Amino acid sequence: EIYAMNADGSGVTRLTNNTADDRRPSWSPDGRRIAFVIEMNEGEIYAMNADGSGVTRLADNSGTSKFSIEDWRLSWSPDGRRIAFDSDRDDSFGNHEIYAMNADGSGVVRLTFGSADDRSPSWGTAASTPTPTPTITPTPTPRPVSCSPGKPCVELHTDKTTVTIGEPINLTLSAVNDFTLPDLTIQMVMEVPPGLSVSSVEMTEACAALCSITFQKVPAGGNRSSRIEIFPNETGDFSVHTTLKWFNGEATETNIERREWNIGVKVNPKPSPTPTATPAPRMARPVAPPPAGPSGCGLPQSGAPTDAAWLLMGLALPGLAFSGRLRKRAPFTHPNKPSTPAGCRPARGRRG
Repeated sequence: EIYAMNADGSGVTRLTNNTADDRRPSWSPDGRRIAFVIEMNEGEIYAMNADGSGVTRLADNSGTSKFSIEDWRLSWSPDGRRIAFDSDRDDSFGNHEIYAMNADGSGVVRLTFGSADDRSPSWGTAASTPTPTPTITPTPTPRPVSCSPGKPCVELHTDKTTVTIGEPINLTLSAVNDFTLPDLTIQMVMEVPPGLSVSSVEMTEACAALCSITFQKVPAGGNRSSRIEIFPNETGDFSVHTTLKWFNGEATETNIERREWNIGVKVNPKPSPTPTATPAPRMARPVAPPPAGPSGCGLPQSGAPTDAAWLLMGLALPGLAFSGRLRKRAPFTHPNKPSTPAGCRPARGRRG
């Protein structure tokens, strides 16, 4: 049974009262909960309050086909949100691997895949000023689940976890089947929160809430790759719980492998467009009126410009529309050849 006492040995209190063995107690970092193992033909992890009340089973092995399963040595994370433990739940020969789960028993994830026993996990110590744990669990670094000879190799990759609304997140499933094995069947179940939807070539239409995908079988010695897209319809932080199962040949309780992820997704709003500056209108450069010449030379001497002067100014102002006529300046002294008044030079201009 599990007991507790003061640091000086006084105040011994019995906390459990079971017919089976209660072993390996472990305090939570805040001292409010105790995790321990109940051993009765198998080992299962439970937790209770510091006074022995509120006993809850965390690692439920009732759904497995093995007669005896050992969920054994355990360790709390420094922030009290996760528990690591070793177990032989996935190995018919009793080989132990390291697992981790949330403090309430959900989100069990297998961490090691060795050929020998992996036991007695231990979390690292917390820093003097711990960094707050993010609300979204980031996607784990993609790595092969099982690539040993005689076994298939199944991987899941994601290209990013932070996107702008309307931009999809791509998940890539890769699988390689061993040449000695029957056809490999792969199934995926995704628990999609409101605000997101899932689509893939294996689905007839996009789905939300609970999405189940069965991929094309991979023959012996073959491989395949498939893409799954997560579409964000709302901004915010989301968590997509994903369970991946695969088996060779016929599905039985002993040959099904599985792995679980909590894929964190952060969706940001689209940035506001930058306003474009309007260029200032171009101002026409003023043109000085033509200078006055001697009297009788065809140019004004003073006062308002004549029609000919306005005509010259209009030609110098781009885009200015005008209309007008030239007045006859002086009578001719010869019916065919005009005379030039005294003191004036004949006007010269450019051809064309």
